[in-house]
Amino acid sequence: MKDRVSAVADLLSPHVVVHIGASESGVYPSDVFKSLASSPVTLYAVNPKRSEVFGHHCFSSVAELPDREGTEGKADLAIITVPAASVPAVISDCAAAGIGQAVVISAGFAEAGAAGRILQAQVEAFEDRVHILGPNCAGFANIADGIIATRMYSRPVAGKISFVSQSGALMMALHGAFAERGAGLRYIVSVGNQAGFRLSDFLFHFASDPGTRVIAAFIEGLPDGTEFVEAARRCLEAGKPVIAIKSGRTELGRKLAATHTAALAGEGEVFEAVCRQYGIILVDDIDDLIATSSVAAAVADSPVSRIAWISQSGGLGSLTGDLAKSAGIEPESFPPEFGISLNPVDVGGDKMRGAVVKDTLRPFLAHQGIDAVVLLFAKDPNREIEMETARNVVAARDESGKPIVVIWVGPTLSTLSTGSVASPALQVLREAGIPLFGSPGPAVCALGRLSAWRRFRKAWIASGASAGKGDGHAHL
Repeated sequence: MKDRVSAVADLLSPHVVVHIGASESGVYPSDVFKSLASSPVTLYAVNPKRSEVFGHHCFSSVAELPDREGTEGKADLAIITVPAASVPAVISDCAAAGIGQAVVISAGFAEAGAAGRILQAQVEAFEDRVHILGPNCAGFANIADGIIATRMYSRPVAGKISFVSQSGALMMALHGAFAERGAGLRYIVSVGNQAGFRLSDFLFHFASDPGTRVIAAFIEGLPDGTEFVEAARRCLEAGKPVIAIKSGRTELGRKLAATHTAALAGEGEVFEAVCRQYGIILVDDIDDLIATSSVAAAVADSPVSRIAWISQSGGLGSLTGDLAKSAGIEPESFPPEFGISLNPVDVGGDKMRGAVVKDTLRPFLAHQGIDAVVLLFAKDPNREIEMETARNVVAARDESGKPIVVIWVGPTLSTLSTGSVASPALQVLREAGIPLFGSPGPAVCALGRLSAWRRFRKAWIASGASAGKGDGHAHL
């Protein structure tokens, strides 16, 4: 049997899936089955109380599933949504049927008290035969391949960010929040109580996954700190920033975490020290997580050490320059050939409107001394001409291959902070994957964090820590 880390790839890319406890009623039994039914997998339903589920024949037990050729089990993956008390017997049936992976969505285990801990111990006893995600989790989605083994509130958007969470509700909610910021996701995973697969296993996998460029995590507790440290080191070595929120850093938070996913929250100061030592970007709020991750995904293939800040408003440019300096990314003067030195530069409204904006951006994006552009708008995005503005911003980005971040201050400021974009022009930017902000602070903060991470990683590599030399004590 493969070790857990090696088994992650099999978990996320099954060909044959059986949903045990599938039903047309109940939130998870029905919604998860419908998601799987629209996925590119062979899907079976098992429920002794039903003859069919949403038009699919329903088997009464796993043993009744058709055999596959060779030594393969009856399915690659089992999704389990039966009452907690029935889960150990169901996993036993899966083991007997040669099914080596199971996602236990059912709750009522270690997070529920003494009786639940006994049930979870029974589940963990199958570790040598069945790799288990959960229990008390919300499943996963392989968005790149269209395999959805969870509930989805909105249409997923494929991209470069992989997100692992101990909170199932946050995992399900945040995929839409990422999409609202123009940030696509590759994988989303809920680990729940971590009776089998652990959060660190997914960090290891994402570190080596070519399609993942940025890793986001919501952490409540870690069953094995050593594994987490090594996983963080691997991500840093691979050049993939890990942006994380950790709850339970206060006494109340620790108590709540213990009742939520049966996780020992640990000492906040120790966790923060580990983050500093291994380059994890620790943020305090969900909006920070999304903002930093979306910007990191947009600039993943660029050094972003030299930014051109181009403004339509002198006041907004001045404010943003002050914020950038405070964030440790003070704008550098432009090269002499531009004939200007002040950065941010106020080019005026006429040069930041309609098709002309592409001509304004072209020399900046073409210059070898500039890695990325931040555009600063302060105007109504709902005017008809701004659709043309947005399309030409996207075209300039696509032609140059360099990242663009847009800060658009206007009537949509409050809705942008919640991810709701009503303006057609802003919708164009979002759908093109351009990070979009309603005020400069969050964007500047995200860019500052990423700049600090890049400097840290450079120093860390120079210290020899990535090759197992040195002590790895460069601090973020």
